[in-house]
Amino acid sequence: MFNVYRPAIVGANCILPNLSNLSNLSNLSNPSNHSNHSNLSNPSNPSNLSNHSNLSNHSNLFNPISYLCAVHDIEPHFAWLNIYSAAEDSASPFYGREYSEFYYDKTVYNYLIHPQWDHFGSSTLYIKILFADYEEGFVIIEMIGEWNDALYNDIMQLKREVLEILGAEGINKFILIGESVMNFHASDDSYYEEWFQDVEDGWISLINFREHVLEEFRKNHIDYYLNFGGDLDDVLWRKLGPRQLFQHVEGILSKRLN
Repeated sequence: MFNVYRPAIVGANCILPNLSNLSNLSNLSNPSNHSNHSNLSNPSNPSNLSNHSNLSNHSNLFNPISYLCAVHDIEPHFAWLNIYSAAEDSASPFYGREYSEFYYDKTVYNYLIHPQWDHFGSSTLYIKILFADYEEGFVIIEMIGEWNDALYNDIMQLKREVLEILGAEGINKFILIGESVMNFHASDDSYYEEWFQDVEDGWISLINFREHVLEEFRKNHIDYYLNFGGDLDDVLWRKLGPRQLFQHVEGILSKRLN
């Protein structure tokens, strides 16, 4: 555990490299490629991404090092905590977890992230269950970091440690929010196929993922199992309640599936 007091992090500097050297985003999979940028950003830096709800979805505008430098400021959505908390939900895989606002114990490579995110077994991808409704059978999950099936088999970890537990409780409609997912590296699609079969009459929806991330899903034919694109790429979900968001996504998918 990193016993890092928050003000020490916020006061640090992060060196931003020339973007011309970052055309291949997959280089970030190797932490040695950015070991010289391990300090975190000064909040006065205009590249700070703490207001990540306004981030562009276009890959040509995405600066991965700026993202990593500010990743410690990106908190999971907390506006729904008055009606749901995964730590207080006995059916949740994160039931009973305790969190600190001051001690940072999770990283994406050597970059510290906000302590409110939940670790499920991946080295680079973290999640937060924002809301679960077992009567309606849906869950909303926010994600952060790098989704890396190639190196860490993240989909296997996610499925075994989170999705199957929720599925056993009757969840068959999954909304994954991916504004803060910086990259995707594929392996095979077997776990996606298995997940697709598990939901039966339900669905799996990705909203607000970055275009270069979605393109990797398409290139590896994972779009056969996951719903994304079109209206799902630009959802103003923070202005909605969780059930409103579910109804909005379900409405979009109903038109597609019919």
